[in-house]
This record gives sequence, structure tokens and C-alpha cells, in this order.
Amino acid sequence: MVSIQIDQELYRYLQVNAIAYVETPCDTLKRLLGLTGSDEKGEGLMIAETNPDYLTEKSKKKKTNLPQLIRSGKLKEGEKLIFRDYRGNQYPKYEITLSKGELKWQSGRYSMSGLARLLLKELGHNNDFVRGPVFFITSKGQSIAELWDEYLDETSSH
Repeated sequence: MVSIQIDQELYRYLQVNAIAYVETPCDTLKRLLGLTGSDEKGEGLMIAETNPDYLTEKSKKKKTNLPQLIRSGKLKEGEKLIFRDYRGNQYPKYEITLSKGELKWQSGRYSMSGLARLLLKELGHNNDFVRGPVFFITSKGQSIAELWDEYLDETSSH
């Protein structure tokens, strides 16, 4: 694996065009460039064949819905959530409460992404594009993103 550096503008472009919770930056670049795997000799990337099923399947995922998670019993109104950063470090000092389908912190109400962005900036991270559900976990250690995936799996099989 080779590491490269990219500027903030290109990074934001990748974030905007990534398929949420599915692709790595490398996957996104390959898809956008139309590249996939190796040729039969294992030499380099090939031009990808168009596979509309891949894009349709992966992009159908619904946006995380806190009220649905509460109704399903996966979360509880008033439940305390723990914030974690990109490295998985937990910050229980932030008193975050689930309230009426939003996150309550200090005297304000926030979306998951809005609060995650704010808290990450407070911790020294500067990123305008944040996928909020991965940054909040329950006292049992499950992220909101994981709970949402479970919910979608359970409801799609009915």
C-alpha cells in the first residue's frame, strides 16, 4: 500500500462523492476513475465494467433516523450517548442526551453530524464533512451507525 497526500479540496470532493459507510477513499477514487482490480496477469488496474447494481444497491441505504431507532427499542428517549473521535477515543465528559430525535448537549439541540463536527473542532480536528452516526455510541459500546445497520437489516427482511 502506498500513501499519498491530497489537498483539502480534493479530500472534500472524495467525501461528497463517497458512498456513505461503504467506501474507503481508495474505493471512491477507483469508482470515480472507472478502475477496478487487476488484469488476469495481476498487472495493474483495469477499466471497470459498468455495474449499475453495485451503485444502486450501495446507495439505497436510508439516512439514519433517530426517532425510528427509538420506536424500534434500539435506543431510548433520554438515553446518554458517548462521543468518540476518529481514533475511537471516548469522551464521556460531553453530556449528550437523546431528546426528541435530536442530540441535546449543553443548552442546544443538534443533528448528529452537526454536533460531531462541533466537538471534533473543539478537540482540534478541522473537517467540514462529518458522518455523525459513527461518532456517538451507547453505554454498551454500539455506535448509532451500527444500530441503524441492524435496524435496516431487520426491517428489510420483513
